Amino acid sequence: MVLPLLAQPGRGGATMTHVHVNSADPEAAIAFWTGALAVSGYSTGTMSGITMQGGVVLFSKAAPTGPSVGSAIEHIGIRVPDFAPLMARLAKTSYKGSQATPGGPLLIEGPDGVRIEVVEDSDMYTVVEFGHVHVVGPKAVEMPAWYTANLGARPGADDTSVRIGGALWFSKADAVVPTKGRAIDHISVETRDLAAFTKKMGEVGIKLEATDKPKVMAMTDPSGMLIEVSEAQ
Repeated sequence: MVLPLLAQPGRGGATMTHVHVNSADPEAAIAFWTGALAVSGYSTGTMSGITMQGGVVLFSKAAPTGPSVGSAIEHIGIRVPDFAPLMARLAKTSYKGSQATPGGPLLIEGPDGVRIEVVEDSDMYTVVEFGHVHVVGPKAVEMPAWYTANLGARPGADDTSVRIGGALWFSKADAVVPTKGRAIDHISVETRDLAAFTKKMGEVGIKLEATDKPKVMAMTDPSGMLIEVSEAQ
């Protein structure tokens, strides 16, 4: 799969290509994202989804076992230059946003229980940009080092985040469930050599398992986030 908005895989590591969502009604979910959040529709092969500067979200037709909150992926973060147009579009839907503090991030509990965190950034030149995937779990402090060692991640904005094409942010939560089957099911990454990557992971005790997709393997990080791994084309 070639997804041009994210960087290509680095040597010895992996790069995120997209976030994958389970949806009871993908068409309705995509309509919400494109209408309220002003992203663009996207398709690759048989998969449909949305795209924005810096990120891709794909949807599978499957009723999630629960919302993203409470799982190892709490939310997807995006940025917009101005809340006002977003709020006007959001008001036309059944989904509302809330702010814990005035001027703070806007939290939207979107279709299928996908939480979306929106940050206002007046320095932006685009209508909407992908920000991050927010990963929570009891081992949050250890996660940046885990991704650096095993997936070749680069340092993020601070010591609680990394970049693997897209940004992953980590924070502590004591009781979360694995993401498989939840509203935000997994992230997908690509590597230059899947066999070599699988062998490297095995040498450090990380097992990759076959999926129902050809040439796609799956692993789970210590937080419980499912990661699908494919070979870059």
